[in-house]
Amino acid sequence: LIGAASARLAELSSGLGAAGYAVTGGSTPGALARLASAGAHPVDAALIDARWLAETSAPGVESLFPGRKVPCVMLHGDVRRALIAVDRLLHVV
Repeated sequence: LIGAASARLAELSSGLGAAGYAVTGGSTPGALARLASAGAHPVDAALIDARWLAETSAPGVESLFPGRKVPCVMLHGDVRRALIAVDRLLHVV
């Protein structure tokens, strides 16, 4: 699950999808909350773009994941760094 601005969401989704991950995401805090709460397909990990979080001023976004036991990482950087971060979160070797 990715939280990022629309263009960044497309960039991250494309890169992670090309690496074999099933990706969904939202560019508003409300959309991200709905996706995080979807019981039918719980997420394995969450990737939040740090710039998007700062620009949305949505402190509640960070609290969506610990209660659901979803590992979450804040991203500063490019798609390659996102892939490394998600691999680490999911213990992919």
